Amino acid sequence: MEPACAGGLNYLHNYTDPPYVHRNLKTSNILLDACFRAKLSNFGLARAITVDADAEDGGLWMTRNVVGTQGYQAPEYVEHGLIGPQLDVFAFGVVLLQLLSGKEAAVALNGDGGPENDGKVVLLWEEAERLGRLSEDDLLDRVTAFIDGRLDGQYPLDVAVAMLALALRCVARQPRARPPIAKVLLSLSGMYSTIGH
Repeated sequence: MEPACAGGLNYLHNYTDPPYVHRNLKTSNILLDACFRAKLSNFGLARAITVDADAEDGGLWMTRNVVGTQGYQAPEYVEHGLIGPQLDVFAFGVVLLQLLSGKEAAVALNGDGGPENDGKVVLLWEEAERLGRLSEDDLLDRVTAFIDGRLDGQYPLDVAVAMLALALRCVARQPRARPPIAKVLLSLSGMYSTIGH
């Protein structure tokens, strides 16, 4: 994935005054230009914030109005209404997981599996999170199974594994465990340079 989308988030988080959090990052809000470079769109839910990383809460803001699309929302936002740059990092991690797996961010179970499935939703990031708990013996097979089969193995496995590892760090349950978007951009730029244009 070209790191342009991460570059856009990096700009919002680190180069605007005051910094902004997009709050609605998802695949349908990432547009591609004629050269397939990603552009962020739909800033209707964006919010200016003041960031104090030294603060006890990591500089997070709180809201009572939780908005956005299910599957892209970070746990701290859904449960407590906490807003900070790590909210966008989480959603970006979900987008990376979608690129790798070819799956939707959230899939509603329609009851085909029995009455216990009615109304339940399977979140892609939770499915991927289980990969991080596997032993080394199972990991490569499970990673290969997670990656979109329509790619038919036509990708550099080391880059796919590195991108999956980055995505898993981005969707960590604890906001402080997620890398800042500047580090995500640096990691993606390194991966991008290894595979060429």
